[in-house]
Amino acid sequence: MLAELHAPDDLEASGAVAFASPSTSGDPIVQTFYGDFGAPAGSAGSGGTAIYGATKFSADGTIVASNGATGRWKLFDASSRIYTIVLDGQTYSLKYAPGRGLVDPKDGSIVFKALR
Repeated sequence: MLAELHAPDDLEASGAVAFASPSTSGDPIVQTFYGDFGAPAGSAGSGGTAIYGATKFSADGTIVASNGATGRWKLFDASSRIYTIVLDGQTYSLKYAPGRGLVDPKDGSIVFKALR
């Protein structure tokens, strides 16, 4: 295969070329975040702190944190990217912010930080 770059955005390939179809990666919160925060105001456990460490949100709706805490997540409002998260007996309503993580929808403070 021969590939040539002609203009700033043009790429020409010759020979046996196969392009993968765009993938749908599923729900954006299916990833690992870092949770070390004060519980958001108005949530169960408000005013306390939660040190979950690395926290994995799986495609089946389960959550497992490195400190041993477990829970579940579900999409609450797709258009607003709001999720309901129940972790270690605490309930959170959080907004997914690409590149930042899961944030408090009222003030944008990071609750679960995206790992890069």
